[in-house]
Order: sequence, then structure tokens, then C-alpha cells
Amino acid sequence: MYFYFYDKQTQDKKYEPLLVKVETRLIDLGLNGRVEKLSIFKNARDSIRDAVKRGAKTVVAVGDDRTFTTIVNMVATHDLTLGFIPVEPGVFSRLLGIPVGEAACDVLSKRLYQTLDLGCIQDFYFVGAAVGETKALTTLRCDDAYTVTVPPHTQMQFANIGDVFNENAAKENSADGALRIHLHTSAGASGWFRRQQTPSSDSVFRAHTIAVTSGSTDLTLQADHGPTFHAPCTLTVAPQAVKVIVGRDRLF
Repeated sequence: MYFYFYDKQTQDKKYEPLLVKVETRLIDLGLNGRVEKLSIFKNARDSIRDAVKRGAKTVVAVGDDRTFTTIVNMVATHDLTLGFIPVEPGVFSRLLGIPVGEAACDVLSKRLYQTLDLGCIQDFYFVGAAVGETKALTTLRCDDAYTVTVPPHTQMQFANIGDVFNENAAKENSADGALRIHLHTSAGASGWFRRQQTPSSDSVFRAHTIAVTSGSTDLTLQADHGPTFHAPCTLTVAPQAVKVIVGRDRLF
């Protein structure tokens, strides 16, 4: 049984023509199911629990990147398959190889899926990466085995699937039980998301558990373009935590 979770943003009239085409295509493919429209008055977690009780096997997030990461966090603790119908281009539509709008329905119908690890910071799961920039000397304690000291003004990426912020980077195993730690230092760098020239210093290594502490109380990590978390914090991996429907053009 399919359950479709529409983000409240999809109620904007600009998405109405796209959603009409999506719903028509789902009916044509025999993929129609129960629809839940999320709002400030409806809790997504409670809605997922209700869907499971009603026999849901596949949950589909309809919305943007933020919708996808919200639903990932809801399904991670349930035995469900996750689909995605993006209403606009984003990191995860590109990463998963899913086109925008009605074409996503055809990907959904093919049922090609990958079982993915999820990164976890505190109680938040992420598919892509948690990123931040050091403001003071920062320490990474990796697998309780070794320590890495990171200087100020270093961009840090703790990636679950390759380097999701560089579309030209090779993607690595999405179910290897580790996070890739990418430390990037560049003279005069002003932000992680700015396109950089050749870096002055790069380091990449892996770990299963990373405890982050910093001499600055302002150090924050942002997970999948969503919530931010302050150091000290710990990142871990939830191995093979979610089954996601993907397209042939996925980047991993």
C-alpha cells in the first residue's frame, strides 16, 4: 500500500498544475494510494505511525529536499520503502536520480531501490552530509581510537554518500558503514557552499563514530541543509537503515 505525504509547501498554487499531472500519472500506473497533507497542525511522525498501522509498505515524500529529509527521519525506525516525488530540482533529486514531477512516477513504478546507511547526529538522521566551518581549534575523536586536531577556518564535511556538494566528485559506497570526513582549508575561504579554486589543503578519511569538540561554543554542523547542531556532538552511522527507490541516473 502506498502512502503519499505532501509537504505543506505543495499547497502553494504554483504547484497545482504539476500535482494534477503527478496524480493523473500515478492513477495511470496503478500507484494511487492514501494521501496525507502535512500542515503545522499535523505531526509527521504521528502520521507515519498511523500509516504503518494501516498497512503502509511504501511511503512517498512529495515536496522538496526538506520534505525528503523530514520523511527519512520518520521512516528510519520502521520497515518501509521510501519514495520521492520532487516538485523542484534539489540535492536529493539529483543524488537519487529522480526527475521532477510526473516523470518521478515512472521511477516509482520501476521499484529499483537501494538500501542505504544513514548518518546520525544526536537523534537526527541524514542521507547526504553534515557540514560546518571551524572557528577555533577543534578535535575529532574517531572510533575512540585516534584524534584529529582541526585548525580554525577549516570546512568540515561528514558525508554519508560521497561528496554531495560537488556533483563532479565520485560517489562512494552508500552502505559501507562509515562516514567520509572531508577537511578543506583554503586561504580566504568564506563558506563551504562557495565554489572554490584549487584548495591549499585537503584531507579525507573515514570513521564510524566521530565525537566533535571545539574551543568555540559557536561551532555548528548543518545536516542535509536542515537543522543545525552545536558542538560538542557525536556523529554515528546507522547501517543499512532505509530502503530508498532510486533512478538509473543516481550518483552512487
